[in-house]
Amino acid sequence: MILKRISVKRFKAIRDKVIEFSPSLNIIKGTDNEAGKSSLRTAIVKALYQDPATSRADIWGLTSWGMDELWEVELELQTDSESYQLTKSLKDGSCRLVELGSSRVITSRNAIEDEVAQITGCPSEVFFESTACIGQEELIGIIPGMATVGEKQKAKGAITKRLQGTLIGTEGVDVTTLLLKLSAKTHRKDARGPYYELQKIVSQVDKLKAEKPSLEEQVNKVMEGRRKLNKIKEELEQVSEDLPPKKELLEKNQRILEKEKEIKGEKVQYESFNRAKRFKVSLDEQNERLGELACFMGREGDVGQLEDAEGEVTSLEKTQSNLEGEIKTIQEQKRAQRWMFIAGLVATIGALLGLLISKYAGIVAVPGLLMLGYWVTRQRDFNGQIKEKSNKVGDLEAQIQDNQTVIRNILDLLDFEDYAECIRRFRDYSQKVTARKTTADKLSGVIGEKDWDTFEKENEGLDIRISGAQKELNSLLSFKLEPLELQKLENEVTTLQNRKEELEKDKGGLDRFFEYTDVDTDQLTTMEEELRWREEERKFFENKMRLFEITREMLDEAHQQTLIKAADILEKELGKYISVITGGRYNEVKINEEDLSVWAFSPEKQDWVDVLELSRATQDQFYIAARLALVKLITEEKKPPLLLDDPFVNFHPKRLEKMISLLQELSMENQILLFTCSDAYDDCGNVISVS
Repeated sequence: MILKRISVKRFKAIRDKVIEFSPSLNIIKGTDNEAGKSSLRTAIVKALYQDPATSRADIWGLTSWGMDELWEVELELQTDSESYQLTKSLKDGSCRLVELGSSRVITSRNAIEDEVAQITGCPSEVFFESTACIGQEELIGIIPGMATVGEKQKAKGAITKRLQGTLIGTEGVDVTTLLLKLSAKTHRKDARGPYYELQKIVSQVDKLKAEKPSLEEQVNKVMEGRRKLNKIKEELEQVSEDLPPKKELLEKNQRILEKEKEIKGEKVQYESFNRAKRFKVSLDEQNERLGELACFMGREGDVGQLEDAEGEVTSLEKTQSNLEGEIKTIQEQKRAQRWMFIAGLVATIGALLGLLISKYAGIVAVPGLLMLGYWVTRQRDFNGQIKEKSNKVGDLEAQIQDNQTVIRNILDLLDFEDYAECIRRFRDYSQKVTARKTTADKLSGVIGEKDWDTFEKENEGLDIRISGAQKELNSLLSFKLEPLELQKLENEVTTLQNRKEELEKDKGGLDRFFEYTDVDTDQLTTMEEELRWREEERKFFENKMRLFEITREMLDEAHQQTLIKAADILEKELGKYISVITGGRYNEVKINEEDLSVWAFSPEKQDWVDVLELSRATQDQFYIAARLALVKLITEEKKPPLLLDDPFVNFHPKRLEKMISLLQELSMENQILLFTCSDAYDDCGNVISVS
């Protein structure tokens, strides 16, 4: 695998830089420890393995100071069969891997992790750091100290399995116990040389750590404010983008409701106007018909008097008829009593004639006289009754005549000859008056107290207004929402408006905060760089003190887990590398099969010696060679690029020259990126300045 090109933005000491690499040996050179070498090395590792969606503060903290946006890194990679472009962006939490040959694009984080593992031969960042990366402080260790316990256990397990698979064709070893033993055995021993330096560094680190919290609190407050402000700006921009179309749609739907209500009201008014016109036409027609009966207008009292007179005549005539009937009855009764007159008269005459015959015959005259007396009395009574009733009939005739005179006068006044015709026409007139009043009431119910002209003028052009409103409504109907959708939209608009106000208020508060805040973030950067450098120095001396014990114990545990065969392979690879580095002084190396300790044949002693008995510099050279050999064995022939962070600072010049030659030879198979401040490598490969 070859790194061809990298683009780094806002990453630690690198603000914006594009670097192209040689496929062999690259010398990444800086003038001092803050020139950007470590930033570039870290950027390469994070581009390969970092999840850009993380919220870890230490990963966000890799962003260059003073930058509002988070870091972005883009790598171009090449294997024997394909070229790739890998992009990681904390700015938007995205990752993207493009196969340039097939144009296949991968955006899934898990898929990208699997693809990177296949390309590099290293399944994780810690694994990559433990194999392909070697720094000054990592000569004696395989797993980086900055890794978490879980990452260390996982990486150690993967390395053990890879090594076992390379050697015996299987990766079935249970490495958990091995890692726990290694973790338990990773403890500090009595310092031999670096103790004094370590104590001095610890004192300096403690002092920096004591001063850091106050400054860090201020800087963190500023950085947190900036992050909040950026998020607020992004959300405010999104809200400002989302709100107008929703608000416009809501206004259109509100306009639709207003128009529908307006049209409904106008239609009701239009119907009322049409109904009023019909009433007006009917009223005009009724007035016209009433004009034909104008004689009755204002004469209702006369007609009432006429009807009263006619009723009186009828009543009087009826009474007259009854009286005449009674007179007739009395006359009939009077005639019916003639027999009594005749009988009395005959009896009296007979009695008078009987006196001529007998003196007693006069007795017979008495009944006759009585009968004649009764008849005379009754006749007088009948005549009195007839006279009385005849007088009443006369009075009635006078009254009838008076009323008929009244009737005639009124009929003449109304220009009628016939009473019945007059009354019939008056009834027709009354019905028409009632009908007109009903129509007038209906019309008044529509127009109220307004006169017709005013009402008609107010409703002129009503149909045109309805048509115009309907046309506008039709143009808006495509935007009409159902009631539930409209309610939802109203809630969304209200929520967005409220959220916009909240964001603008929060933004104003943060703007005022930054206006009156004066915090030197560069001072914290300088302090953290110094603290980081002191921590690296401390790790260097700590690692020096446990270098060989950890390595020996790891090899011993590996041996106990069926890795005995590793000795022969490591002897071969290690011997090849150490011979080049030491200029042939040490060219015979063997691995103890019992504890996998490294032994070298010493020309001076003419015997095998444990490398732990050699000088510190020689020990470093042996274990660099062992590390290179181990990398070759466990990366499954993927040949990842080797990232060397100036690991040869303790080498003797002659052996450094040999080491450079070895690096040039190794760069024929593996791309090498050597990060250094030294000028010793300027003629050894492709020099890239990051100053």
